Amino acid sequence: MNLSFEYSILNFFESIRTPFLNSLFIGITQLGSFDFYVTVIPILFFIINEKIAYRFLFRLIICYGLNTILKNAFKLPRPSKELIDVLFEESGGGYGFPSGHAQNATVFWLSFYTEFKRWIFLIIGLIMIFLISISRLYLGVHFFMDVVGGIFIGIVFLFLYIYLLQKPLDKVSVGNIKINLPISIILFILSFFNLFSMATLFAATSGMILGTGISSNLNYQMKNGILKTIIRVVIGVGILILLRFGLKIIIGETLYMDIIRYFIMGIWITFFSKILFKFLKI
Repeated sequence: MNLSFEYSILNFFESIRTPFLNSLFIGITQLGSFDFYVTVIPILFFIINEKIAYRFLFRLIICYGLNTILKNAFKLPRPSKELIDVLFEESGGGYGFPSGHAQNATVFWLSFYTEFKRWIFLIIGLIMIFLISISRLYLGVHFFMDVVGGIFIGIVFLFLYIYLLQKPLDKVSVGNIKINLPISIILFILSFFNLFSMATLFAATSGMILGTGISSNLNYQMKNGILKTIIRVVIGVGILILLRFGLKIIIGETLYMDIIRYFIMGIWITFFSKILFKFLKI
């Protein structure tokens, strides 16, 4: 890695900083954060086909794990705070290569195009990947090659997922309890080991997979229409928020209690919400 070249790029972005751009790029970088995906993925289950929603979820879980493995394999440093003024440092911990924001953003935003096959999604996706990647350079939390590497790995991963993993993992969305139950149990057990610091995500996914398995006999069909979609999202996300914070008060906030809390939230997304939506005919 040519560090003089890398720092010349970061110095350029540092030279054009303004209070407005600082706020703008901090906001943009949040669109590639773990919290953003944890918020958006449940919404997808309330507005699109469950099979497609699961594809987004599984791609991001595996991609996050892959990124953690690669970071610890390469062990390349981030820009030095002595040589560059790092902004929003809390968004960039650990090793630098490859950029998790760039890698995950590539997988997430290009997935809209691979699933819906519309050029508008490709254009929006490329713009979002570019902006999120540039935000990492502007904030000084990544080198240029970290970002380029993250985008490249994201593209390769998405290609391999579609051609190798998508078909077998799609079986989860069918709702076969014989398939979903063992997968749910495995993920629930793994959540207690907090692999890749994703205990709550594993727990929520475990609950969602179990919920899909036991909801196969509900015969619920998501209703079309903008108004009904908005109502589903408002009710679905609203109760999800109540569960998240209500259960925190009731059962406490430890790692083990968080696992149980997110497991229950996962079951709500794919099972109890369907019961309510079917009753409300939405």
